[in-house]
Amino acid sequence: MQPERSRLSWERYVAIGSLVVILTFGAVAWTTFARHLVRSPGTELADIDFGQDLRGFQAAGSLASDRLGEALYDPERAEFVAVGAALPLNPPWFSVAVIPVSWLPFGLVFPLWTLAGISLIAMALRRLGIARVGTLIVILLVTLAGFFNVWYGQVAFFFTALVASSVLLLERRKGMAGASLLALAAFKPHLLLGFVVWWLVDARRRWRWIIVGLGTTICLVAVSWWWLPGGWSAWFHRLPDTSSLVRPDTEVTVWATARLAFGESTAALIVAMGLSAVVLALLLSGLRRAADVGTCAALAIVASVLLAVHGLVYDWTVLLVAGALLVRSGALASSEAGLIGLVLGAVLYGGDQMTAWQLDMFGRALHLAPLVLLATFAWIVTQLEHRSDRQGQAIRETASDL
Repeated sequence: MQPERSRLSWERYVAIGSLVVILTFGAVAWTTFARHLVRSPGTELADIDFGQDLRGFQAAGSLASDRLGEALYDPERAEFVAVGAALPLNPPWFSVAVIPVSWLPFGLVFPLWTLAGISLIAMALRRLGIARVGTLIVILLVTLAGFFNVWYGQVAFFFTALVASSVLLLERRKGMAGASLLALAAFKPHLLLGFVVWWLVDARRRWRWIIVGLGTTICLVAVSWWWLPGGWSAWFHRLPDTSSLVRPDTEVTVWATARLAFGESTAALIVAMGLSAVVLALLLSGLRRAADVGTCAALAIVASVLLAVHGLVYDWTVLLVAGALLVRSGALASSEAGLIGLVLGAVLYGGDQMTAWQLDMFGRALHLAPLVLLATFAWIVTQLEHRSDRQGQAIRETASDL
């Protein structure tokens, strides 16, 4: 009994320590936000620090309503500059979808947008069978991922809800609806790479999903191509421009890890490709062991977050869906998923501080958060293998008894 007691004590200490880190940094973050919020009335939009991404969506929606496709990705456009908006790099059809957001003033849209995102993700988690959703949402909002979602007026809450709803439909063998919904979530296409790998590897069974997903995507492209002349060419022209993307010290992917450690060099590219190969190998190994759609989707989500060429802290919100799916399938105990979530939440805050310190001191940094997530991914896949081996052993023993 002593080893079990020690194990429980170890887990408890890690959970408490992680929660202390999250609450400490979260209190500072939300206090800062409250101070900015109080000072915002009467301030020019361009001078308001929070909601930059939401103002970018509003500006893009306004341009889309006027069918100015070529202007959607021009950072010098007055619609972006006048309100201090961040330039959105989502596909052109997303700008059509957010046209209604441009009809209301920012002061009204910001709280409505935030409440809608929180409500949708809470509903999605509840449908996934998560207990104490309210508590989980509070913890999420205190983490750096949840806080930045609110601070920037980001769309990751909506993305997470769409992915969760899509997987639920796929689990219920409503493949056409699920695949269509996942295609709608491709306003963050870089966060769906794991799904692409999964479906292609299992194409003999998933070919209908592939066809429906491609069909939905083609429809979205066609409509936006017609409505926004020049929008797609402007998007493809802007994407390779690294100045349009965020610096690697604020990103949390294996590609950012390599760039922070080795700069913009050949060595960084080699390391990034090597780490990506490890992620893909883990994903393929896990997919071979997974026996259900939910587990496969969870693995695809984690792999997507790690492999994204451009992935920010708030994108980690979708990992909540992966954790819920792994608990549903029995791949993880709820206590294990909770502990992992707390550790990752603490690592986002601690890793952000450590990265800033290392860059200050050495000009290079070892990016902690993606490496911890990669190690966690490897552990989860290992657990799947152990579970599969145990199940196989049980089946063989049952057969021998018969």
